[in-house]
Order: sequence, then C-alpha cells, then structure tokens
Amino acid sequence: MAVTEDIDFIENPDNLIDKYIDSYLIVGFIGEGGMGRVYKALHQHLDRIVAIKILPPHLSHDQKYKSRFKKEARAAARLNHPSIVQIYDFNDCDGMSYMVMEYVDGLNLKQLLEKEGILHTNDAINLMIQACHALAHAHEAGVIHRDIKPDNFILSDLGFLKMTDLGLAKIGLLGDPHSLGMTQTGAPLGTPYYISPEQVQSDPVDHRTDIYSLGATFFHMLTGRPPYDGKSSPLIMAKHLNETPPDPATLNPDIDPVMAVILLNMMEKSADDRPQSMMEVCHTLETHQQFLIKQAYQKELLTNQNIPEAPLVESTPETVAQTPSSEIDPVEIPGVITAQNIPEPSKKDPKEKSPDQSVIIEPPTPRDPTLFSESLFSELVREVSFALGDETKQFIQSALAAVNSSEVGLKIDQYQAFARELTKNIGNITQREKVKNACGKIWKRHLDDLTGNPGRKEEYLSLLYMTQLRRLIKRIDQDSTFDIVDACLDILDLHPRKIPVNRKDELLDEVDHQLGNLHLKKQFRTEVEFITLS
Repeated sequence: MAVTEDIDFIENPDNLIDKYIDSYLIVGFIGEGGMGRVYKALHQHLDRIVAIKILPPHLSHDQKYKSRFKKEARAAARLNHPSIVQIYDFNDCDGMSYMVMEYVDGLNLKQLLEKEGILHTNDAINLMIQACHALAHAHEAGVIHRDIKPDNFILSDLGFLKMTDLGLAKIGLLGDPHSLGMTQTGAPLGTPYYISPEQVQSDPVDHRTDIYSLGATFFHMLTGRPPYDGKSSPLIMAKHLNETPPDPATLNPDIDPVMAVILLNMMEKSADDRPQSMMEVCHTLETHQQFLIKQAYQKELLTNQNIPEAPLVESTPETVAQTPSSEIDPVEIPGVITAQNIPEPSKKDPKEKSPDQSVIIEPPTPRDPTLFSESLFSELVREVSFALGDETKQFIQSALAAVNSSEVGLKIDQYQAFARELTKNIGNITQREKVKNACGKIWKRHLDDLTGNPGRKEEYLSLLYMTQLRRLIKRIDQDSTFDIVDACLDILDLHPRKIPVNRKDELLDEVDHQLGNLHLKKQFRTEVEFITLS
C-alpha cells in the first residue's frame, strides 16, 4: 500500500499517522532530526512494532542527502550487537526514502539527563560500558560513528542502552584514517557540544574520534552539563580545540579522582594521547568499577559486623592504566574476618537514651550473611544483558521464581541452582554459553570477596558443594529413605568440609552408582554439571 499523495509531510508530522507506507501502518510520531522524521509503525504481516525513519520528499530528490541516508542504512546493516539498534529494511515509496529499524521503548540519554540532571557514578559507568561494547563492535566492522552524543543513545525501559543514528558514520578499514576522512572538505561533521578537535579542524579521523565524543558524553552524564558552552557553535568548537576541559570533580564532588582522570584521558586533544581503542576504555572502566564495588562490599560487611574499617589498596590512575585487560581484579581486601579479630561488642544497651535526647536509637539491622551480594547480583544482570538484551529481565525473573527467591533475597547456596535455571531455557547456544560464562565470572568474584584465607575458602566451597549435591539428590529421588551422599562419603572416606577438587569425579561416580535407577542416573548426570566445587 502506498502513502496518500496529498499528505503535507513538511508542515505537520502527524499527517502520516494512520497512513500506510508499503506494509507499515504509521501509529505514532517519535521525533525529528536533520536527516528526517522517525515514526512508530506496525508491520501488518508480522504484527511487529518497528521504528521508521523517513527522508522527506524534498530531500529524497537531493542525491546528496539520499546517498547519505542510504549510507546510514548500510552502515547500520553491517552491525549486529545487542547495544546497537538493528536495521530491518530500506526502500522507497512515492518519492520518499525510508528505513525500518528496531523499535526501542524508552528515553534517549539527552531526555534522561534533562530529567535527572546528574547520573549516579555507577549508573553512568554501566551505561558507558555498554556504549563501549557497541562502539568496539562498530569499529571492528570498520564503521566510525562520528556523531556520538546523548541524543544517539536510547535507554530502554529495562535499562539497556542502544546506540542509534549512524547518519554521519563513515565506513572504511579500521586503522586507515584516509578511508575515514570528511565527506566534505572544510566542513566539520559532528555536534558542537561533543565534537572532537580533529573534526573541528576537518582533519581525517579514525575510531579515536568516537572515544573523544564518548568522553564528552560521559562528562555530561557525570556533571549534568557538556564540557564546553558558548554563545555560538563556532565558539564551542574553538574551546574543544584550544581549552582544557574543566575538572569534573569541581562540578560534582562525588566523582572520585581516578574517574576524573579516566574521563579527561578520553578527551585528550591529540588522538595519540587518548586510549587507543574502545576495548581499552571498557577494560579501564570495568577495572575501576570493580574497585568501587569491592569498596562498597567491604564497607557493607564491616558495617554489618561493626568492625573498624581497614584501608583498601587504593585505585590510582597508575594502577588502572597499568592493569592488563585480562585482569579486572587489581584490589586486595586486607585482613581476614575471623572470630579472633572481631572487637568485643559494646556493653552499652543500644536502647539506652542519650542524655540530650528522648529518642530511642535502634541498633542497625545486620544484613543476612547467607544472602548473595546485591551489588554482585546487579553486576550479573548487566553481564547477562550483553547476551540476552531486552529478554534479560524475563529470564532473570523466571530463574529466581524457579528457586523461590527474589533479587534481594537470593541466598548464596541458591546461586548455582539459579544459574542452572537461568541457562537451561536459553535456546540459542551462543547466548547460553555467554550467560554461563557470566554466571561463572560473578561466582568467582564472590569467592574472591569472601576471604583471603585459602583454608576457609576450601571449607566453604566443600560445604556449599555438599549442600547443593544433597538438594539435587533429594529433588530427583524424593522416595529415597537414606542419605546417599553421606553413604558415598563414608565409602570414600571423605569429610564434607574437605572435598578435594581432584576427588570430585570420584564422589560423583559413587553417587551415580548408588542411585541404581537408570532414569535417576540420566537426570543426575544432566543436572550435576551445574554444580561446581571451585
């Protein structure tokens, strides 16, 4: 079906609503940019909501704009990443070129910043890490965005970031600046508030120009304002070229010194002085994020147990910069929390009234030590989102329900069962492996945070392993009248607190032998692989 010919596209964007463009019914207006208008539409045959970006007739007849519009579609079509808006189709209808895209229900970062002002550091880092992964994927495909700004990142209602609008993207070979130059000599491309110095000078650019613009976007997220302001675009662009950006910590005292250094390093004037790849930026952010998580985790432990705080190994610009990408754990938590070094609790009645107060001071409620860390669980959700995208929340909630738990009530000894439930229903093999790796990664961080005492760690793992093994046997063999696991431990002369990793298979073989029933054996072999002793 064709669009009605008498529509005044230029005057009123709502004139297209309830009209058809080929098989797409326009149901709403989303927004407008320099390269056309974006509408919400329904594909009549697939019953799928999509976004349609339309180049108006007066620009569709201009070959320069039409070519640029088509180039944007081709650039996006080369990319397949959960943090990049997908392109489904490109076509012409009654003199209008249009592209069909994935519809993302949510605010863009510009709208979010207008609403929130300043984002919390951890939230900003999470969003930036997602942006880094998206841009790293684009750069590996030879696509340079060249117009990174808050407007071009959409935050879905589930909290996932999606990069969009490749209207200024350049397609070429990664590392070849001559294939990624300006499309018009002497005409800077980009948005003044976030444009890189090399774009201002109309110099050839490479992937590092996106690193600068992402740094400027990050600056806005953490401080509530762009790095530079001015009365006109030329004045703002001149500041990008000549002025040092203000210290973000002076605009937001919650920004720690290391984060300020990371941010300003992304905005170095010379591309050679910036991080040389998006993955380098990503690893740096993840490294510092892990320090902040461990810092918060230790404070939580110390507060709940009323223990004087010991200093952490400080994250400095040097330690962050020198950490290899394979090591995202540069921090040690000193000391081992044991019964011997916990100070004597105060003898003072916690409900005793202060001389100057009549209010009863209630003691703080200690956090249940059997619960899995909330900060680590949040990190798991972020890791899983890279594999599952918008389906993450559905899979997480389903797995939690299967183990009768919640996000804030997941117990440590439920984690492995939760991980099993989370992965078993994922049909795509690649996605399933990514989620399994994410679950293992977070479990390792939990163990690293647990204690620096190898003996205690070994005992902890053994007891946890035995608990999960017993639960598995009880679930698959509900009619059993005796404890198979204890019987196997006796046969092999093993202690439940000290199960050597090299004897795990021996124990499992003995349990398998004791089960007897072939159906039970098959179910046991299928599910036991999700239980780990390390």
